[in-house]
Amino acid sequence: MGLRQDEVHGQRVLREQPTITQVMSYIDEHLSDELTIEQLARISCMSASRFKQVFKQNVGLPVHNYIIRRRTEQAATLLETTMMPVAVIAAVCGYQKPSSLAKAFKKYWGTLPLKYRQQHHGRLN
Repeated sequence: MGLRQDEVHGQRVLREQPTITQVMSYIDEHLSDELTIEQLARISCMSASRFKQVFKQNVGLPVHNYIIRRRTEQAATLLETTMMPVAVIAAVCGYQKPSSLAKAFKKYWGTLPLKYRQQHHGRLN
């Protein structure tokens, strides 16, 4: 069964895109919370398997990878703009342990959080 595509301003968009956009907004607003596929699927009014498929088709990433990307992007912004300790940033970004943030951050950004802060916010040492 293929997805129906519509033309919007000359761009083909998947019919489910508004729902996925709502889920993406929900994720952004709840990065510090535990986010599960089942919870996000309920928000989208889809089964978990259908939601994962539609999300990846619309966003280009699996849901879990998208959440990690958004959390590490938020962490990067906080590292650049605040003096918050990494442990606090980890909690704000949805990680229970600073080491979990460090592992995800290094995978996504290629460096550890404190090193990133030193490189991207020169006044903070």
